[in-house]
Amino acid sequence: MADPTLRRTVLQGVFLGPVLLLGAVAAVGVWYRAAWDRDVQWHEAWRHEHRPFVAIERWIRFRWIHFDCQYWIVPVRLDRGAVVLEGMPPDALYWSITWYAWTEVNHSVSSNNVVLESDGSYRIVLSVDEQPGNWIPMGPDTDRAVIYLRAYEPTHMWPVSVPSVTQNDRLLVAGGNP
Repeated sequence: MADPTLRRTVLQGVFLGPVLLLGAVAAVGVWYRAAWDRDVQWHEAWRHEHRPFVAIERWIRFRWIHFDCQYWIVPVRLDRGAVVLEGMPPDALYWSITWYAWTEVNHSVSSNNVVLESDGSYRIVLSVDEQPGNWIPMGPDTDRAVIYLRAYEPTHMWPVSVPSVTQNDRLLVAGGNP
């Protein structure tokens, strides 16, 4: 017969283990939600994939990504005016730029419908008010969103060229090759 102290310890572990795991998952969920809801110094843009919080974000949201596609993600404040993306199209089979507010799926511009400038670049405006050219309408009540650049089957395995992101003549992200 086993030692009663050992048996009691094992039973406590069996019953307390799921409770502790559920508490840890709830704590991570609260932390994750709070990271999006903070109004102080909310991340307006980033592209550095080696930051710990970005790695956690990618693991939570983008576990299904395969290396035959590349994603570039830019969180932005939409309540501060129109957001302008300017850059060269990625060298890929298909690419798109879309904005999302939480789980709401929104409009996008893709390699199928983009209007290029005379030099081969694009200029895409995200705005509540209709704009000429490549315009992605924003919801009037949306104050924060995430802009996605997706490049499917890129020609090269290294990161694709990303656009510059400006808002009210303020550079949020410098574009080009990383």
